[in-house]
Amino acid sequence: MSSTNNRRSCVVIGAGAAGLSAGAHLSQHGFNVTIVEANDRLGGRICQHPGWPTWGPIDLGAEYIHGSKTNLFELAKREGWQLGDSIYTFEDLAVKGDRNGRDYIHHRGRLYKMTRESECKDIVNTLKILEDINGLPYAYPDNAHPAKASPVLSLDADMSLKDYLDGRGDVTEEVRDLVRGVICQEMAVSMSLCGIQELARWSDCWVCGTDNYRMKGGYCLLIKYFLDQLGDGAKVKTSWPVTQVFYNDDERKVKVVNCHGDVLTAETAIITLPHSILRAGDVSFIPPLPDRKLSAIQKIHMESSHKICCRFRKPFWPDFGVILCSSGFMGQIHEEKRFSSYSMATDVAVAKDSSIITLGGKEEEEKKYDDESGCYFISGYQSGESAAKSEGMTTEERTKKFLAQLDEIFGSPECPTPATDSFLGSVGKHWSDEPYIRGAYISPSVGASEEDLRSLAASVGQSLFFAGEGTSLDMPACVEAAVNTGKRAAEQVMQSY
Repeated sequence: MSSTNNRRSCVVIGAGAAGLSAGAHLSQHGFNVTIVEANDRLGGRICQHPGWPTWGPIDLGAEYIHGSKTNLFELAKREGWQLGDSIYTFEDLAVKGDRNGRDYIHHRGRLYKMTRESECKDIVNTLKILEDINGLPYAYPDNAHPAKASPVLSLDADMSLKDYLDGRGDVTEEVRDLVRGVICQEMAVSMSLCGIQELARWSDCWVCGTDNYRMKGGYCLLIKYFLDQLGDGAKVKTSWPVTQVFYNDDERKVKVVNCHGDVLTAETAIITLPHSILRAGDVSFIPPLPDRKLSAIQKIHMESSHKICCRFRKPFWPDFGVILCSSGFMGQIHEEKRFSSYSMATDVAVAKDSSIITLGGKEEEEKKYDDESGCYFISGYQSGESAAKSEGMTTEERTKKFLAQLDEIFGSPECPTPATDSFLGSVGKHWSDEPYIRGAYISPSVGASEEDLRSLAASVGQSLFFAGEGTSLDMPACVEAAVNTGKRAAEQVMQSY
């Protein structure tokens, strides 16, 4: 191995899955790599709470491997990372059809099995709308997907999901609630910002397979994996918020400046900032980025999300995987299985501000359940419009609202408030509270197209390269996209020499 002083150099901005993937790949190929992260922890939108004494780590951000035909799924198998039971989504139902699962939809005060033959006409009609959208033609660049047989629509024909539903003329308020609560929650986007063409394209391009798998050891396993791949020529700096990036293609030189005036220089840089940070202009590029990239950044939206996990002294629910809700505080409710034999793979992605919340002086009561009893958990997830409504709330307020929703779903005349009565504690994270992230993942945005994603992913000369889930052409909005684009950007850097 050559001396580190003679190696080519790259600074990677962001230590989430994309940044660590890029840094590990370059490091393995002999580069001097410096990864800088604004936060005081690594992982980006991978963030864990260590859990309770008899419970494994809790993922407060990214949680699932989406699809069995993915590099992450193969990596998990190769590394021996154990996976939990899979869950289904409404999109899976539209694409793959029924399965004998444990997944439900809560609508108008009732739980319904997630099935194409549901007794609830609103669910059947919502599924038909999703199938209609998935079958819409949309604009592809030449030869990108030659197998697409539908006639091509111009970009002018794009419209928001809200306008599409208004124009159909057959959408009741009940069905609209389902679309908002089920489809928009999954895509983390409001109906007025969700684009029909991109919604159709995302569905058509998804080749990762159905089903979603939770890693029993949590996503910190992936962070540790990449850290172990970093060689001697790699450095990782936290609490290093970048404010300026100067680049000069003629000299092949990049200068990165943080909020304290500290400077790093390298030949190249890989930008893996969350799309929300790019869109807000938190980091200045000098000279400015190309107009096409700037336009794409503004066209594509990234809204917020919120997750909370509650612990109970006893279960009060039937066995289920996920409940999708057409109304209520949380759009998705998950039964969390105990993985108590798994400890934290690494503490570098632990949320520093995620203390356990108890209500009504239950601190001492909770300690009584730190053995094998009292290990019953349900988590809730909200995004888009509903997550925006919970911004500014305290964790206690969010917990109370979630408990009230669980009481409504699972309560009975004999026990109207089972969740409130059995509650012991909760942990949660609202991603709008993360100053260097401020969102969930990019969404299928009205007015945007695949060409805009190509613009986001495009390098700028031979100095700046871009990665992150928002730069994936065929599977955005997931960790798989972040990892793959990180490796893609690293390979582009190597090929540029």
